[in-house]
Amino acid sequence: MTVTRAQLELDPVRLRWRSIDAVIFLGYYGLFMAYNFVARETEPLHWVSLVLFPLAIVYGLTRMVYRGDLGDALASVGLRRGALRSGLLLAGAVGLGLSCVQLSISDKRHEIWPIITSGKVLLYLPLVIVLLFVAAGFTEELFFRGVLQTRLAAWWGHEVWAAIAAAVLFGLYHFPYIYFLSSSNLRGHALGALGECGMDALAGLAIGLVYWRSRKNLLAAVVTHVLIGALPALTLIHFGPR
Repeated sequence: MTVTRAQLELDPVRLRWRSIDAVIFLGYYGLFMAYNFVARETEPLHWVSLVLFPLAIVYGLTRMVYRGDLGDALASVGLRRGALRSGLLLAGAVGLGLSCVQLSISDKRHEIWPIITSGKVLLYLPLVIVLLFVAAGFTEELFFRGVLQTRLAAWWGHEVWAAIAAAVLFGLYHFPYIYFLSSSNLRGHALGALGECGMDALAGLAIGLVYWRSRKNLLAAVVTHVLIGALPALTLIHFGPR
């Protein structure tokens, strides 16, 4: 008699592993945060700590517990063939809307507006989008939405609470960078850094809800993340006088 995937997942042992999955990645997050309080990790290394290592663990658990393959492991984080277009319109609307909100409250808006009104945005914006996609956009979304949020939702059986928890952890993840880096305007200011983390958490919640409503399409989460930061990040790219 053939055992279906649904039957495998309803097996009592595998149901128990859903909580173990979540605890494993919560522990991984704790170790990652402890490391970042000692030495802030650079964006290129996020491809190792937030992508390669977590995917290796996901794949190992998929093979060992759920008898799946690499395709099943990738699907479990939101990289499923045929579903990568799901929710992209919602992602675009939420991402652009929150990007405009970010721009309106940014202390760099007086630098950004001249870029937009001069037409240079047509050159800068595509470069910013690519930069954000290969940096924080993909790496952070794969771990916080694709791995953490999905495992918490499977453990608790509640999508919204999982999105909230992942968003809070996402906000706190930024604290060492805001508080310790010399380039940060809030270096050494704990309350200010926590306030900034709160804003990041709210953005993370919006991304998490888009991820859920897009049938857990990781690309929709990445697009939302990238678009939220696109306009405020225009000052990162500068060719000559503005």
